[in-house]
Amino acid sequence: MIKNKLYQTVLFICFLFFTGCDMLSDTNFPVSIDDQNVIKNDALNIIQLTPKNINQFNRSVLSKKTSNKIPKLSSWVYNVGVGDRLAINVWDHPELNQIGNINNKENLSGFIVNTKGEIFYPYIENIFVLGMSASQIQKLITSKLTEYIPNPQVDVKVSSFNSKKVQVTGAIKNPQSISLNNISLFLMDAVNLSGGLSLDANIHEVTIRRGEELYEINLESYLENGVVSANPILVDGDVVNIPREKKSLAFIMGEIREPGSIELDYEGINLTEAISTRGGLEKNTANAQGIFVFRDSKQSNKLNVFQLDATTPLAYVLATNFYLQPQDVVYIVRDPVARWNALLDKLLPSVLSTRSIQATVGGL
Repeated sequence: MIKNKLYQTVLFICFLFFTGCDMLSDTNFPVSIDDQNVIKNDALNIIQLTPKNINQFNRSVLSKKTSNKIPKLSSWVYNVGVGDRLAINVWDHPELNQIGNINNKENLSGFIVNTKGEIFYPYIENIFVLGMSASQIQKLITSKLTEYIPNPQVDVKVSSFNSKKVQVTGAIKNPQSISLNNISLFLMDAVNLSGGLSLDANIHEVTIRRGEELYEINLESYLENGVVSANPILVDGDVVNIPREKKSLAFIMGEIREPGSIELDYEGINLTEAISTRGGLEKNTANAQGIFVFRDSKQSNKLNVFQLDATTPLAYVLATNFYLQPQDVVYIVRDPVARWNALLDKLLPSVLSTRSIQATVGGL
């Protein structure tokens, strides 16, 4: 929570720097290809958005993630563990029914699985039952009792489920440990048993820790579209974590009616929506050729500068397919054109500082 507030505060300070810089309001970028070709700066990649290259940018970076790696269980069978209590009945032999440790503190009858994984049963004595299902135990006791009772009719049930649990943590109203029983416990069941999701829950990146593996689940794909794989059966030892939503911001400034920050969500916000959200371009001063998006390029360790020429018929079709990413800086330029290098000296350090905010705050 503290990191989130600090992150937003630092971003806001950087935004104030951008909007308060007089040079930005009075200058422009090189909007023509000829002007851009003479730029000599190894830190930049200028990319004009066209129908040919837009496909590599037409997906939201906040796209919903779904993991198919988590093992699929079609059913759940409860296998007995240490501390479980068994109710064992033999028809027509009441002396064998519901006995065992009757002096336990709960004052309940039944057979408790000890730390060796065994129960003590009359005639048979110690029986190893650890990891067995009720039906397997029933068959085992039946076969052993045939030496003493003709055709024994045995019924075995788990009367107290104590050995298997899952943990539910994170943005949930009642984080807790949930005991498993002989009924399958699905992810959504665990969420509901824990009081439901908090208002700031991020249901797109729910994780399940199972042993050494960590699986990421997009729970929304189950809630919205009924994707069964996004509501898996939980098993003993699973740790479910619902993370808290973190705000991701982009900035839009320059010749826009309402300069400011834009909060990105998992539905994605494209460039057209971003411009519309902030009131649209300033009609009298904006240069429609000069809509630029500054973005960090992790692959090349450079700053990508995407240019949209809004004077072309396909401009807003392209802008609709171009999704903003966290820390993007959108800038709409003004006429007349100023020299690029003079502007770059003022603008680039601030854009680069915005890029590093998330990494810096994340290390606190």
